[in-house]
Amino acid sequence: MNNITIISHSRIDPKFGKTSEVWTEIINGAKKCNQELTVLAPTKSYNDVKEWYSLVEKAIGSTDSLILPFTKGSDDFVEMLNSFEGDIVLVNTPPPEEWKKRLKKKIPYVGLDEYRMGYFAAETLLDSIGSQEKILVLLHEKNHEGHDLRINGIKASGVEVIKLYIDPEDENAIIPEEKRDLPVITLGIRGTEVALKTTKKIVAIDSNEKVLESLKQGNIIAVLTQNPEKQGREAVEKIILSRDKEDHLISPKILFK
Repeated sequence: MNNITIISHSRIDPKFGKTSEVWTEIINGAKKCNQELTVLAPTKSYNDVKEWYSLVEKAIGSTDSLILPFTKGSDDFVEMLNSFEGDIVLVNTPPPEEWKKRLKKKIPYVGLDEYRMGYFAAETLLDSIGSQEKILVLLHEKNHEGHDLRINGIKASGVEVIKLYIDPEDENAIIPEEKRDLPVITLGIRGTEVALKTTKKIVAIDSNEKVLESLKQGNIIAVLTQNPEKQGREAVEKIILSRDKEDHLISPKILFK
């Protein structure tokens, strides 16, 4: 039996603050494979890079296999991946091409094509409301490779992207009045919660019960889901247990009212 460590990008324990539904589901999917699984997750502020790096360093010295996102792209992080002799699977966020060149071994990715996710979101929004010059994109990470890929996909639809950072810790966050006429694509659940306060011209990426209920009520145009449970399960089944080194791309589901 493999000793597998999965390192969450975001908090999963509510006693430390707002948690990530996506990462909770990724972990639940991995657990269904009945392997020896250690879960490490941040407990401090949402973007505490130092704490996240410490989790990776801790895991590298004590596990056979790693499941984690490609996040906080830096020379130090890439060097940690290069120094690890066991199996690594990247989930949820793939490495951009510029970082792939620095990896000394093929590290398979299980998850969405983030660029296509952004493109699908933009096309879905434009099909619903017609031609637009600008789209407001709400993101909850200031520096996140997956978000950057989604935004590039949105731009490929021919629109100008206006980015707005939503602090995931700020329960009172709101879209400024001068931007409320713009149609919105949200890159995560927190952004959707904020967008729902002022507009119904929303295509949301990621979902929970509240988001799906808002979709049912007609307050959201469409929701694109990542199927995170499948990401966690396939990372163990198709990569670590089967020794496969190929990427496994999971198609997003587009949900309408």
